[in-house]
Amino acid sequence: MRPYEVEVHGVKVKVSVVADNDRLINEKISEFKKLDKKNVVGVDVKTTYNASLLLFCVEGHCLILARIKDAHKFEVWKLLSDQNTCFVGSNFEHMKHCSYSGKEIFEKVGGIGVELDRLAAMILKKPSLKKKGVYELAGEIGLHVKPVTGTCPKWDAKVFSEEEIKYAIHDVYAFYLIGEKLLLGML
Repeated sequence: MRPYEVEVHGVKVKVSVVADNDRLINEKISEFKKLDKKNVVGVDVKTTYNASLLLFCVEGHCLILARIKDAHKFEVWKLLSDQNTCFVGSNFEHMKHCSYSGKEIFEKVGGIGVELDRLAAMILKKPSLKKKGVYELAGEIGLHVKPVTGTCPKWDAKVFSEEEIKYAIHDVYAFYLIGEKLLLGML
């Protein structure tokens, strides 16, 4: 595990990547839970054929969990069970296809998470926002976030470059920013 600090959407974000160590995964999730002061968490999954990353973001911090085999035995399950936290993201359906406990996580997040397009349509009272992409939604609420450019990394790496970390958290941090603005009435 190596800490990273990358700039994404004009914000310096501290990123922790954790894999293959049950104790460290649980420790980092416990630390992450303490950062969630606003009860809004961006959540996403990055997948390839034989690897998956589970990503969580709150203000200025992201946590990337790699190579988790049994999600229910980790603190991640407690995090996802927090009824006071709103998990925001896009296309939770794709979580079903993760190589680790994907179906379990999809059912957990899908049950308590909120798809950003539906949230924006409801809060802004604009049904036309349903099925809009994250960058269109950001523009609708006055956030200036742009799509990530570059080639998608292979998520099965043991060590990631800063550019790969930036690519990984780009969308999930946008989810957090949009969710925070929508849910906390900062429009």
